[in-house]
Amino acid sequence: MPRLSRFFLRGGFICLAVGMLAGGLILVQKGTGRFPFFWVLLPAHIYLVLVGGVTQCALGVSYWILPRLGAGQGRGNTALAWSSYWALNTAILLVTLHPATEIALGAPAAGVTFVCGGVLQGVAAVVFALHAWPRIRPSQASPR
Repeated sequence: MPRLSRFFLRGGFICLAVGMLAGGLILVQKGTGRFPFFWVLLPAHIYLVLVGGVTQCALGVSYWILPRLGAGQGRGNTALAWSSYWALNTAILLVTLHPATEIALGAPAAGVTFVCGGVLQGVAAVVFALHAWPRIRPSQASPR
């Protein structure tokens, strides 16, 4: 398995674990009625599980499973794929820290953090698509 796929998958599993921990804390609040501040974790829980966990695992598997380009080209421009990895993980970090930023620095700074996270997530998607697009082609076995 390629190194980048391992990074995506490990990052995805870490995000799933942290997201599930946040979800567990929210459930503790629902069950006991105590700790109302745990609800501030809800957006981070959703984002960590869906974008951090599911998306990273999907990108890691797709990087690994898509066909190689051919002789000497391997998986194409790996710098694009690595850029996607770093942009996505930075976006996850920014969006997850959004509530803490709002508490520490106020709503305007938190808004900037949230928007930057969203922009980086979009950049990560576009960059990964640019990397993967040449690798998506009809199979050699299909008669056309």
